Amino acid sequence: MDRLEQWARHPHNVRFADLCHEAERYGFSLIRVRGSHHQFARDDVPEILTLNPGPSGKVVPAQVRKLKRIVEGCGLTPRE
Repeated sequence: MDRLEQWARHPHNVRFADLCHEAERYGFSLIRVRGSHHQFARDDVPEILTLNPGPSGKVVPAQVRKLKRIVEGCGLTPRE
């Protein structure tokens, strides 16, 4: 089971930096930062992924589920 799968099951303790790194592992590139909101995109994915840290430096659980949904829906695999 990979990290994204584990985090989707228990999304409340995922650090913002870790989820950003995971998005980059799946081929997303940081395209814009506006305040605390970081937007990631990938050429073959029509959706933009927006991540932002909560007050404790962790991400909102819905953001973990959104990345997992995009990865599964588009059949993406991590790049090492």
